[in-house]
Amino acid sequence: MSELPDYPHSRRWRDLLHWAVQVMDGEDPDLSFAASLLAYAIDRGGLTEKQACYADRMITRLHGLWQRGELVRQMQAEMQATAPRDRAGKVVLQ
Repeated sequence: MSELPDYPHSRRWRDLLHWAVQVMDGEDPDLSFAASLLAYAIDRGGLTEKQACYADRMITRLHGLWQRGELVRQMQAEMQATAPRDRAGKVVLQ
């Protein structure tokens, strides 16, 4: 399973939002809005003040989860990595 991308060193909205969309779970209620903010940031070169405020809160939330290893995709990768396997390397369901 591929690893999640590292938090970007850039402070550009398009880089931060691209990271956010990559690490979000498909069930995250902010996913579609994050994708629309990313599209807007790419198209317009940034965000409005109101969009930036919301994006900042969302990215802060995701960054905290990422740092603690609590993103759903991080936990799924950990479970996959530690799952019991047979001799062929396939996961054994218990």
